[in-house]
This record gives sequence, structure tokens and C-alpha cells, in this order.
Amino acid sequence: MAATVAAQGHALVLDRPASVGAAVTSKVGTHESGVGVAAGGSAPLPLGLERAHDVSAQASLGAEALVADLGLPGSSVGAEAALGLSYGFGPRRAYRGAELHRARPRAHTLSYTLLLYLDTDHTSQLSGAVRYRFAGEASSFDVTFENDALAQQLLDRYRTFALRVRYVRHDADVLRGVGLRTVVWIGTTEGLGRLNRDETYDLSGQYGGAYAHGILAADLYWGDLTLSLGVDSEGIRSTLQNSFHYLIDDGQIPRLAGRRPRLVVRVALNEGDGLY
Repeated sequence: MAATVAAQGHALVLDRPASVGAAVTSKVGTHESGVGVAAGGSAPLPLGLERAHDVSAQASLGAEALVADLGLPGSSVGAEAALGLSYGFGPRRAYRGAELHRARPRAHTLSYTLLLYLDTDHTSQLSGAVRYRFAGEASSFDVTFENDALAQQLLDRYRTFALRVRYVRHDADVLRGVGLRTVVWIGTTEGLGRLNRDETYDLSGQYGGAYAHGILAADLYWGDLTLSLGVDSEGIRSTLQNSFHYLIDDGQIPRLAGRRPRLVVRVALNEGDGLY
């Protein structure tokens, strides 16, 4: 779900000191299909740094009705709330960013966002995301990393790891760009204790333990639309998750038996910055 979404054609935009926006969201594909709404805003904090620096707070809220989503099969209803803090420095660019609130970016921006996911699948959770963006004169590059550990959730469950690298051109009437995204979804390890790298978590009796995703996808951006094409496999999920677990001396999560790689196709409207 993406509560923080692009809204180039639909947002109500105010000049600084604050900006707000709202949008209708939708997506259809092999793994995710649904419709929703989102609203959000950004406001600078009055710290006396505005001439050369920006310190801003962001908030957004979205809701979706889903025919299909990552994790448990079947339809569901979900919501996502986000609270963020960003620090920007360098010259301010003339174009507006792709976020829902559409504020004009500084050349460099660092941000942290606390995320709350709520859904009727009983996979509600907290998560956190960090982001760096470089905004050039006519293009921008950003890296976003989301992990539940960034919200002090020191166990793997559900939306546990996501990373996106994105390049966007802003010098035409229509925003254009490319990106690479990876997403990991796994059942909860809650109640299993903390294991070391030589031990294995048994998720067979855990909620959501029969489902997993390890998605690696290329994203194409054109205006408010995002086209994603990739693969979902246990090889990707296991390599990303278990390599990290090995580095921090945490237990391994075995591959689900009999789960073959699957094609990932998705078309999304007003997807924005959300990675799940």
C-alpha cells in the first residue's frame, strides 16, 4: 500500500510554508489489485534555517480496498499512516517533487518515516523507512530503504524488508523515470525467540508462515502511472533475508518447499513513495 503517493494531476498544492495533496490510488497486477484514496501534507519547522536548509515534517494517510495483496490470499481492506521528518540542504529546485504534497526539493534531502500498517488480514504492524534524494536541475535520484527494525520491531514479520533505487526526469510535461525495487514479505517469527546464525526458524506453525515473497522488479514511471515487471522467488527472498541474518548472527528462515518463481506484473496509478 502507498499512503504517500504522487498526485501530479490531482493534488491541491499550496506554496510554502506548507503544501498538501490528495489523490485516488489504484493498482492491478499478478500480486496486488485494488483501489483507494490518500491525503498528505508537508510543513517546514520554524528553526530559523530556511535560507539554506529545510527541516520539514510530513504526514499522510491512505486506505485501500484490495482484491489481492502481498501475503495472505483473498480480499482485504487496509490503511497506512505515515509520519516523517526530513532535512534538506543545497539550492532549491524549480520543479515539484513526486510526493503527494509536491513540495519543491532541495538538492540533497535525508528523511525518516515511521509507518503504521493496518489491515483486515491481521498483519498490522509498525515499520520505518530512510531515504536519500539528490535533486538536480532537471532530474532526481533517490534511494529508499524500509525495514521493520527501523521502528524498533526487532523480529521478522510480514513487511520486513524493501529497497528501491529510482531515477526521474522532471524536464518534460510528463514525469518520466526508471527504478529497481526489491520487496520481502514473510510470516511472523513472533514467539520463536532469538536464534543464532547456525539455527533455523520454523515458521510452519506461525501466522502467515505458509506465504512468502521475494520480489525483484524494474519500475517504469510515466506521469502518474507506474509499470512494474519482475520475478517473485524464494531464491531472492532467502538470499536477501538470510544473508542479512547471517551478518547480524540471527537465525535462518528456510525456503518454502515447492514454491516456484512467479512473474510479477503491476500497473499502478498515483503509487508515489510507498514500497508496500
